[in-house]
Amino acid sequence: MKNYYWFFVLSTFAFSSCSLGDDLFGSGDAETLTCSDFDDDVRLQHQDGRSVDYIIDCLVEVDATDIVIEENTVVEFTEGSGLIIKGDAVLTIVSQVDDEWITLRGQESRAGFWKGIHIDSDSRISRILRTHISDAGDNTDSRFKGAVHVKTFATITNSTISNVEGCGLYVDNQAQMQSGMVDLEISNCSSYPVSVPIPEWDRFYVVTPPNAALYGNLEVNNCGPNKVEVRGSNTTALREVNGDIIGLDIPYQVGGVVNVPISNRLKFLPGAMIEMQEDTRIFVEGSFSVDGVSGNPAVIYGSVDEPGYWGGIHIDRPTAQTANVIEYLHILNGGGGTFENANITLKSGKYIVENCRISKSATCGLRYFENAVMLTETGNTYADNAGGGLCKD
Repeated sequence: MKNYYWFFVLSTFAFSSCSLGDDLFGSGDAETLTCSDFDDDVRLQHQDGRSVDYIIDCLVEVDATDIVIEENTVVEFTEGSGLIIKGDAVLTIVSQVDDEWITLRGQESRAGFWKGIHIDSDSRISRILRTHISDAGDNTDSRFKGAVHVKTFATITNSTISNVEGCGLYVDNQAQMQSGMVDLEISNCSSYPVSVPIPEWDRFYVVTPPNAALYGNLEVNNCGPNKVEVRGSNTTALREVNGDIIGLDIPYQVGGVVNVPISNRLKFLPGAMIEMQEDTRIFVEGSFSVDGVSGNPAVIYGSVDEPGYWGGIHIDRPTAQTANVIEYLHILNGGGGTFENANITLKSGKYIVENCRISKSATCGLRYFENAVMLTETGNTYADNAGGGLCKD
């Protein structure tokens, strides 16, 4: 069993006969921690009477230590300090009480005053729950592209991130967010509120059975681009996108090719806004569906409103037994490149496409290969497609 070093003040009741001085009790004096204080496992707790419980005065880097911060605890960081969690270390910043949040902030209320949190554990999952994080980030340090920079295993839920130099939450290319990014409020960051690689795109959701709605509840205010950055990468991914893309109040900006392998699925839900950057496309060999509704369709469009700005969606499912359903999708600006291009290309498989608006393609709106595709197509609107609305090969 691990031995924790508990940083707390002993009760005045137990030591009422000792002259310990008023500073120890209720004066607001915080305990200053340096890197050596984290050589062993640490548990930080709130002390009554303190407006600030601890000051961390160094860039803490641990590879075999458990750091636990409990409810109501206030931690301030000196300039340039921060937390790096790697190896067999784990960080648990969790309040078990709804109205007793944890606070991590700079000694000065200035974006980038302290570096932030970098999570790079080998296999253990760090958790952040009911936590206010502010004044962090460092654009000059690749380990702190966000106030919270996740390189491996983590979950962050029901928390706020504000006053940031860089991204609010930056998820690295090899990261695996374990249970999603849910109920986050991110404000006043100089870059994207959230930046994720394409394989982690589907992590903005929670499913509460039975038959409950999926939600992400990402609230963003006053960030650089008020968009979720979905990055392409040349790095071999540990996983590919496999899940639902929920509708947020802000768009996703996709900057690479989205691959959906044969065993995976990709579904766009009502209100999902997908902004595709130049020369990107979606290539599907697995399951693909769009589950928009009347009055709240999913929308996929180019960063620039011109035909052919991005490549479009290409679906090839020769062994599919069930139909891919695409309904209430507004898709435009595709058909760029030379890869059998259109806004939507159906190479093989079974499909139901209905109540969609398909427009502004540089070639066809919807293209399908008659000998390999079973298509039911009803209620769709085609407009301003250079090669025609519905094309049959």
